[in-house]
Amino acid sequence: MPNRAEEIKSIVLRFDLNQHPFYTAWREGTLPMPMLSRYAVEYGEFVGLIPKAWEALGSEEYAAEERYHHKLWEKFAAEVHSATEGAYQGPGQSPLSKTAEGLFAGDTPEVLGALYAFEVQQPVTSRVKLDGLKDHYRVGTDAHEYFEEHADKWHEVEDLNRELEALSEAEFERAKTAAAVMAGAMWLGLDRIWYQN
Repeated sequence: MPNRAEEIKSIVLRFDLNQHPFYTAWREGTLPMPMLSRYAVEYGEFVGLIPKAWEALGSEEYAAEERYHHKLWEKFAAEVHSATEGAYQGPGQSPLSKTAEGLFAGDTPEVLGALYAFEVQQPVTSRVKLDGLKDHYRVGTDAHEYFEEHADKWHEVEDLNRELEALSEAEFERAKTAAAVMAGAMWLGLDRIWYQN
């Protein structure tokens, strides 16, 4: 029998973001800068919501850390927009952010599952994105800081795993459902940019 960490991670990795063509192109240096600019805006909205999830779980320390991380994201976005000669101007809040807002406003199991779906992929996706930026894109080093901060760092995931272990069986089922919804929304968020929807 898999433990809870393995079980929920296997659900999230059905939507392994490093296998998405958007991140593949980023890794290979073939991602067009206008797409990277749009990503910086739409995923930036989402990154800005992460502190709310940690607050909902009662962790002001992590919430404060994530507010700082959002400032690092804004530096990344500014570098990308400068290289693209302007920021992407979208129609408003992205579907990814709307999904995240809904899940992060739920009860503890939903918040845990949704946040886990993000945090468990972040160390490996950050490493890939950081390497891709350094190898292929002419952006300043400010663009690297967010990804340097997250590459190969697992402490948030370890803390979330402990909280998932403390849930009842019924609550864990709810957390798994939320993780699947959030993981799917992140994948579709990349689809939306990659296929220019």
